[in-house]
Amino acid sequence: MPPPTGKHIMDMQECEAMPDATFRRLTGVRKRTFRKMVSVLYTAETHRKARGGKPHHLAVDMRLLMTLVYRSRFLGHGCCRIRRELGVA
Repeated sequence: MPPPTGKHIMDMQECEAMPDATFRRLTGVRKRTFRKMVSVLYTAETHRKARGGKPHHLAVDMRLLMTLVYRSRFLGHGCCRIRRELGVA
């Protein structure tokens, strides 16, 4: 599968290199919190996958990063729209 064109895909090394304020703006959480979340998810996945199963294509940290970016970007816009519709702006 060819790499996607257009937008740059970020890797974890770039995330670790960015300032904490930028990371928090991107994801909605601090780097320290992100690391704790990755640790908890990795432990849970290790226990769950102990019985076997198909491995994920992406690492735990990348899946969490994608989820947090999605949540902070797209769900935030939905909340703004809902607030406007309800007149709570």
